Amino acid sequence: VLHKELQVLMTYHFNSPSKEKLVDGLQKLGVLKQRIDKSQVRGSRKYNPSWHMSLDLQHMYNVAKIMLTASMQRNESRASHSRADFPDLDPDLRYLAYIISKGENGDVVVTVENMDQISEALQGVLDKLDN
Repeated sequence: VLHKELQVLMTYHFNSPSKEKLVDGLQKLGVLKQRIDKSQVRGSRKYNPSWHMSLDLQHMYNVAKIMLTASMQRNESRASHSRADFPDLDPDLRYLAYIISKGENGDVVVTVENMDQISEALQGVLDKLDN
């Protein structure tokens, strides 16, 4: 049940999101996390798909939180990342690198750094995306 709820939450809140949908998604994800933390698996891990699904759920939660948090920092639509409230590509943002890390308190930290130089191969890919 929790897997399905997480899937539905991400399908709605991450599919062409706006800031409001992302904020709402993070809030709902926090509520779901409380339920994930209380979930239990019975039996041993031997031949028990529920055991592995329970472990997967923790990782799926982490990835969902990273995706929603990082998406709030990107104020443009580019390639597979899109924002309903920022539908256009912003050429000024093409040289920014979004670095995701885990903070001291376990929160998702997004650091934005300017890339001074990029390879010719990456420049070619960016040029194709811009057209």
